[in-house]
Amino acid sequence: GTVYGLEFRETVTLLDNGGDALTIKNSSSATGIIFPFTFKTALPGGATFDVTVGTQPFSEICTVLGGSGTVSGTTNVTGIRVDCQ
Repeated sequence: GTVYGLEFRETVTLLDNGGDALTIKNSSSATGIIFPFTFKTALPGGATFDVTVGTQPFSEICTVLGGSGTVSGTTNVTGIRVDCQ
């Protein structure tokens, strides 16, 4: 997936199926950076996934788009978008 709009020094924590926490932090001095992400735990084909925001940034709200579905075969899930504003 990809995180968009995370402001400088902000952090968002994403969860896959309520666990497998992944923290993304913008430590760059720039804004508008795109952060690709991959969860550490791979899911087998046919498994369901549900990506949610576990911890919101301090000054923004992040929304997950296309964050749930079923893993198709051995292909990585793409198209999950997290928009922070």
